[in-house]
Amino acid sequence: MGRLVVDQIEGRSGNANTITIPTGHTLLSPGGIVQVVHNTVTSTATYATGSGADNVSTTGLTCTITPKSSASIIIVQFNCTLGTSSYQTKLLLGRTINGGGNVWIGRGDAEGGRPQATSVGNFYDNSVQSYKYIPISNTIKDAPSTTDEIVYTLYMGAYNGQTVYLNRSQTWQNSNVNGYDAVPSSNMIVWEVVQ
Repeated sequence: MGRLVVDQIEGRSGNANTITIPTGHTLLSPGGIVQVVHNTVTSTATYATGSGADNVSTTGLTCTITPKSSASIIIVQFNCTLGTSSYQTKLLLGRTINGGGNVWIGRGDAEGGRPQATSVGNFYDNSVQSYKYIPISNTIKDAPSTTDEIVYTLYMGAYNGQTVYLNRSQTWQNSNVNGYDAVPSSNMIVWEVVQ
């Protein structure tokens, strides 16, 4: 591998002072964003949970990225709107590498035997929970140390035996005149950042 040491690189004035990296080549600059992948879900979905701490279903939010460098970190950011029939909703971020098994990432600690999640929405109060749906977000830093294809998938769940709703509430009122219940979008964005 060659090494070029200079104080400054400039484009030629006849080329609008532009430096062009040819197609198929990548200029890796520490701290720079190499690529960005985005996905959005604009429809609604419903999942009736069973028993078990990790009883979840996909939200439909999936991003696939193939890192340019094994030293890169991957930043995963999501904002997902959930409703539920009772108590609590949760999100789990899963990662697979090169078609392998799913690994949960970005979860909290299992304190006192409690279940783990990447993000949680707690609806438990004295008002009617079935009318509520709230945005739940998080930003996760991952260091997968690979240049193989990575798939990040966001899963949703709820309190055991309850139903979780994507981009809607349980009651799901409909009034065009009064403007409720509006349908939001849920989104995931993934960045590769060179180290």
